[in-house]
Amino acid sequence: MPFHSITAMPFHCILTDLVRADEDTLGALFVDDSGELIGIACAEGDRDRLELIAAYLPLYLQRLETALAAVEAGAPRLLHIRRHALDVHAAALPENYVLSLVTGPRGRTALTRRRLEVGVRRLEREVLGV
Repeated sequence: MPFHSITAMPFHCILTDLVRADEDTLGALFVDDSGELIGIACAEGDRDRLELIAAYLPLYLQRLETALAAVEAGAPRLLHIRRHALDVHAAALPENYVLSLVTGPRGRTALTRRRLEVGVRRLEREVLGV
């Protein structure tokens, strides 16, 4: 399977590691708060639909944040969207960035969440300097 990743950036290895760690992972997305794709690692054939998912992720997180603020529940840390063909797991990062792992229908939720947490810690430490 051809593999696509934006190269020569500090987060390249992190995103690639996240995708290659599990055969059910279709892609890893690093997105800013406007929906702009900062980085992607995915199989070549999945890029277009993952870019579309990336564009909408911040909107979902912002709406969730607004709803939680209305009931004084704090900021969202994780968003999981399950569809028949894929699952989208997204985590908020400092400076309004988002890390997301997209898995196929056989993706294992608990494993994906653990890998997402590892990715968040690595991005915070190695890229965002937190």
